[in-house]
Parts: sequence; structure tokens; C-alpha cells
Amino acid sequence: MFTCASCGEQHTDGPSCSVYVNRASPRPLHHPRLSQLDRMQEQLNNIALQLKPLARLIEDVKYIREELNSLKDS
Repeated sequence: MFTCASCGEQHTDGPSCSVYVNRASPRPLHHPRLSQLDRMQEQLNNIALQLKPLARLIEDVKYIREELNSLKDS
């Protein structure tokens, strides 16, 4: 019995699990776990892109606070 390193599926057909379509390929043509991971990675990339402007906004708010504090002090 073999265990697939990618999906953990146990199988008897050599070093590749039944999900792998082409044994010569190190990655399956369609592997459910990998496609789910790919979707999750895409979602994380989209979130990171959406959050990128947030860093600039935070810096702007800090600057505005500093300016307001300096105005209060003068």
C-alpha cells in the first residue's frame, strides 16, 4: 500500500494515486485538493490586493493625527 504525498489517499497502483491522470507528470492534471488550494491562494491574493491601499490609508491617518495634535499644541 502506498500513500499519495499530495492528497494522502492510499492506493496500490505504484507511486501515483488514482487521481493522477498522467504518471509522468509530477502534478496531476486534475487533483481536487490542489484545485481547492489554488482557489484559496487566488482568494488570498485578491484579499491582499484589496488590503494594499490600507497601509497608505493608515499612514495618512497617522499624519492627520500628528497635524491635529500639533495644531492643538499651538
